Amino acid sequence: MKKTALVILTTVPDSKTAQSLARSLVQKRLAACVNVCENAQSYYRWKGKLKKSHESLLLIKTLGVNFEKIQKHLKAVHPYELPELIGLPVQRVSKAYLAWIKKSIFGVLGIMLFAATAMAAPLPAETITPEELRNLQLQNADFVLWDARDKASFETMHIQGAALPLSETFYNKSELYAKGLSPEQPDPLVALKEATENLDKTKLIVTYCNRNCSASRMLLEQLQGLGFTNVKSMEAGLQEWEEKGYPVVIGVPKLKSNSL
Repeated sequence: MKKTALVILTTVPDSKTAQSLARSLVQKRLAACVNVCENAQSYYRWKGKLKKSHESLLLIKTLGVNFEKIQKHLKAVHPYELPELIGLPVQRVSKAYLAWIKKSIFGVLGIMLFAATAMAAPLPAETITPEELRNLQLQNADFVLWDARDKASFETMHIQGAALPLSETFYNKSELYAKGLSPEQPDPLVALKEATENLDKTKLIVTYCNRNCSASRMLLEQLQGLGFTNVKSMEAGLQEWEEKGYPVVIGVPKLKSNSL
């Protein structure tokens, strides 16, 4: 259930609210796409009375793993006392579209969550706060900082000192596959093994992605599965790091990737 595509239905009272909610769901990577259907007429019974309302209907394309996160988000921002929240499992979907949903929500490394693997069960996840990470930087500590997002997001903005965990070749092949220019999709698990084969298993590795993004945690789990024992995920995300005024790099002329 959690690994399948899911369409969530919800309604809001007006177009402005619908547009704002749709944008926030995609920005937070809780959904790959949100369709806004205006001028829906709803008939329902509320507090003993028959009601009719003009509403906007949202069709939220996501994955089952995000249902609880979307429920929490709607509870925080939805104007209704009782928001509609109906999840419809997708019985059939093209492989290409499902791959796009996964990449849109998790980034390239998010594919790892769905890859068949014989790795051992991961150790309990460890977290690190933006303040703790900044202190490591100021102390010139010996650690690796990896951005779990895709190449385009990294090149737009990333934490100072961060790198992409996989090779430049992997990201280039992924782009060619996404554009339909290559028939073979590169395997991120194989690429991760190759990128870390010479790395000390006890070395501190810190991962991060965007706020409310699961890619950092998934990268952490895969690293633990490879035997790394000192991996931490900054769950607050790049946005909170930036909001605190900590250093970031905006735009890079050339891909900065793991060269281990």
